[in-house]
Amino acid sequence: MKFDLQIARNKLKKITQSKFIALEGKNFSGRSDFLRGVTQIEHNSVSTVSVDVEKTKQTSAYVGPEVYNAISGLSPTVEGEIKLNSLGSKYSQTVSILLKKTGFELLRDRNPFTLSGGEQALLAIISAIASTPRFQAIDCVFEQISHKYVNLLVETIKEEACSWTTFFIADNRLDEYENIKSNDKIPIQNLIDITPISQNIEPINPMIDLSILYESSFPISIRNLEFRYAPGAPVLRDVSVDLYPSTPYILVGKNGAGKSTLAKLLSGILLPDSGQIFLNGSDYFPWKHPGQMVGYHFQNPDLQLFSTTVEEEVAAGPKARNLPEEEIFKRKSKLMTTFGLTNLAKEHPLELPFTIRKRVALAATLAMGCPWYVLDEPTLGQDEESSKSIIQIIHRMIDNGIGIVIISHSQWLQNELSSIILWLKEGTLMQ
Repeated sequence: MKFDLQIARNKLKKITQSKFIALEGKNFSGRSDFLRGVTQIEHNSVSTVSVDVEKTKQTSAYVGPEVYNAISGLSPTVEGEIKLNSLGSKYSQTVSILLKKTGFELLRDRNPFTLSGGEQALLAIISAIASTPRFQAIDCVFEQISHKYVNLLVETIKEEACSWTTFFIADNRLDEYENIKSNDKIPIQNLIDITPISQNIEPINPMIDLSILYESSFPISIRNLEFRYAPGAPVLRDVSVDLYPSTPYILVGKNGAGKSTLAKLLSGILLPDSGQIFLNGSDYFPWKHPGQMVGYHFQNPDLQLFSTTVEEEVAAGPKARNLPEEEIFKRKSKLMTTFGLTNLAKEHPLELPFTIRKRVALAATLAMGCPWYVLDEPTLGQDEESSKSIIQIIHRMIDNGIGIVIISHSQWLQNELSSIILWLKEGTLMQ
């Protein structure tokens, strides 16, 4: 896909002189291509004009949904990562305030890659601000951050303290953030005229019959669960809750509260330090059979994609469970059709856009046919149409007796599911 970057910039100047621009548009509408073009991340693929690429790169920053790619890996600590980007910064005072208000002062000795996904997103954005870029793009990252911190970031970068930088935001939940106003928003079609790349990408079809995947489910009870990543303070303290199938639960809490940790304990990826888990009243030890009763869909799809084609990825779980070939084929076919992946069957999952990688990972998780699922930000990177289709699929699973726990910061999603809210705060769970 190509578009003329200079023409796009000229159109932008005619529309607004604002230093904060929120781009509206659907998946594959060209938002990410514009952001990568304006920051010259992929100048050869998206720009048709001659520019001083090295000079532009030095004064630009791009943070995309794969937030770990925006972390340098050159420092073993959060403090070192910030310092790498702060040399000669015009925004030193602003960055210090952000670190304090987001709690990073308490995380300064942590390795950036041991942070939660939301904490990594915050670190990537703050580090980029510290570098004092001329242009900064934040591409579908706010969805991974609690609303409190998104509003803090927006309020901060709109201030005169960041006046050197023009910020470009793309996000699928712009209406949820109170500090993003209607006059901040610009439809992407007003800036670029391009041919979409989505000819081979089909929409999600929530009407496919997935009853072949439904297994009888039972209540799960958690009693006095505790866990810590050694060394350090406990992430979870004395967590107790009863979970029932056919009831949607949404697990909320600030970034780093332990939401994904609890999901990994339920699915058997992690072993608790103490406490018990019961399935239908009997002792249950998920770490002995990870992913058998509770399937876990990761926030970061790249952590669970390992096959060389999309169709192999979707079939991997059923194969691991030694299901008959006919059953594997049915599950693979239904889920690939449901998530619009049929035309991408032979593609390598990690070579697809983030939005599609997220779909592939979700399809692969559901292919397991578990009675319980924990879905970590299942609508991440999905536009309104795709998100509504995913919600429809979840509704049908719930109506058929499947147990569902969703991790999400989205108020819209909470409202759509009419769910029970489980709130993690300071390591304890509240309802």
